[in-house]
Amino acid sequence: MNVSVYKEVHTLSQRLPSLCDGQVKSIKAADQKVKVIIKTESGYWSNKDLIFEIRTKKYPKSPCKVICRSKILHPNILEIDGEVCLSIFDEDWNPNMRLDDYVLGILFILHHPNFDDPLSDYFCIAREQGKMVQAINSLASTF
Repeated sequence: MNVSVYKEVHTLSQRLPSLCDGQVKSIKAADQKVKVIIKTESGYWSNKDLIFEIRTKKYPKSPCKVICRSKILHPNILEIDGEVCLSIFDEDWNPNMRLDDYVLGILFILHHPNFDDPLSDYFCIAREQGKMVQAINSLASTF
């Protein structure tokens, strides 16, 4: 793994309490991956430890891939492999982005899921069938 990733993770772990209001419980780097454990205080997925993996194979020269390792129903996370979809992770990415941008992006989609442009098959089908409200409401009962 790139030495700069380790340095960045170390710096980020010191800044996390103030940066993320205590919602990031752990961040560790190993084998071209950064493992992040998040526990939000509000929203559909609150009070659950959610594990995300930021794959840093070509970082910082190209965007990282973000995977949710926890099984959750989220409009911006693929059910099959946990791939997380957020524009800053691909089309809006720029080489000046750092790992804290990825962590904040993960927190953003947990607090502000994009129901208008879902990646999840469950939410795509619900949108096509005009049942998005029911799909959103199902999150409250599912979790």
